[in-house]
Amino acid sequence: QWLDLGYHHEPVVEAPGSFSHRGGILDVYPTGSEWPLRIELWDDEIDTIRYFDPVSQRSIRPTDEVRLAPAREQLPSLAHQPTMETRMDALDYAKCGNEVRDRIAEELSVLSTAPNPESLSFYNGLVNEAHLMEYIGSNGLVVLERYGRVEAEALELEERFERMREARENRGELPVNFPSPHMDWETFSNRLSGVPQMQLQTWVGDDEDKIFKPSTLYYGKLEQLASDTRRHQQANYAVVAITQHQRRVAEILEQEGVGVTQMESLDSAPSAGQVCLLPGALRDGWTVELPKDGSEATTLVLLTDNELFGTVKEQRYSRRRKAEHGPEVVLADLVPGAHVVHIDHG
Repeated sequence: QWLDLGYHHEPVVEAPGSFSHRGGILDVYPTGSEWPLRIELWDDEIDTIRYFDPVSQRSIRPTDEVRLAPAREQLPSLAHQPTMETRMDALDYAKCGNEVRDRIAEELSVLSTAPNPESLSFYNGLVNEAHLMEYIGSNGLVVLERYGRVEAEALELEERFERMREARENRGELPVNFPSPHMDWETFSNRLSGVPQMQLQTWVGDDEDKIFKPSTLYYGKLEQLASDTRRHQQANYAVVAITQHQRRVAEILEQEGVGVTQMESLDSAPSAGQVCLLPGALRDGWTVELPKDGSEATTLVLLTDNELFGTVKEQRYSRRRKAEHGPEVVLADLVPGAHVVHIDHG
């Protein structure tokens, strides 16, 4: 059941969206919760529920009840199966080769039983039929910050997907009638109009938006990444991608004719037209225009796995905390009868 809700099993719970089970103890880190929960069972009944510190594994405080939310948006095993099957049957593989047909058919066959987390967002249009407004009650309120910018971003995302879909359909890489993973803006705005809303605008200048702008979201569409990167090179942009999939990104870009430089660290500013790939993980990327101080590069584009694949590396708590004053402080705190937490087993 935890797997069906999008949680992943870990030996020790350290990050939201994970759970562990040993004996009569169930640890789970709900999404949106500040602390994980330790649920102690007595046979098939819940004995106690306590919040605990994921670093020290020590209890913080008890609670009588807790509300658990799914750990991800796509939950194929809980989706309406007849609707999913209808959408799958509508896919037209006439332009697809056997390899593409077999790959998609294999991924679809295990979508409900053993889905691949990396490809779930790609099949979002097959899995989800609900929209955001359905989760807002009659007395709810939608707050929109900079409505015009939200609309522009949504339309750009929609246009980019349509271009990608058309190109991949023509190349036989995607079946015809493949549903978009996102709701189109017209449908969303129509449903939004029936919900109480408040629109916020900035009172002062938009200086921060003029300096750092969000980078393009590709969500695995690396052909579009290659196309944009070539355009960036022609415009004397410098592109830096920090990713946990350095080799994969490099291979795809080079196959598309984009020259890249793989490096372990960036010790100096990249030159105009240079594409640098570095290993690592950051939460978000950005695009910034560089000052006209004689530098060749006009703009710096920073990309992360969030823009490239739609994934963000989870912040893992270190299970070994650094002693601020040495081990003697910890030993001095120990007295006969004191409880000790095992670093591996809790």
